[in-house]
Amino acid sequence: MTRTMRTTRALAVSSAALAALLALSACGSRTDDEASGESAAGSCVETDGDAVKIGFLNSLSGTMAISEQTVRDALDLAAKEINAAGGVLGKQLDDRR
Repeated sequence: MTRTMRTTRALAVSSAALAALLALSACGSRTDDEASGESAAGSCVETDGDAVKIGFLNSLSGTMAISEQTVRDALDLAAKEINAAGGVLGKQLDDRR
């Protein structure tokens, strides 16, 4: 395995871990209402359906585009690998643009 492949794989694994962490922690913290069993109508986390929407914030134009495109590709790969392994908590990651 070449050094470039190892670096790319390490970046993809790191990105996958980051994507999973973000998906699990995305503004869905418990509130006092949820703890007491009341509805969380004000929650920003959609728990219905089979997918978790994710987004990547990368600069794909301008001076940072040369390095950010590689990061974007790694994040896409990480999302595909997570989905191939069963997703996060049984839900697929949806990164439609």
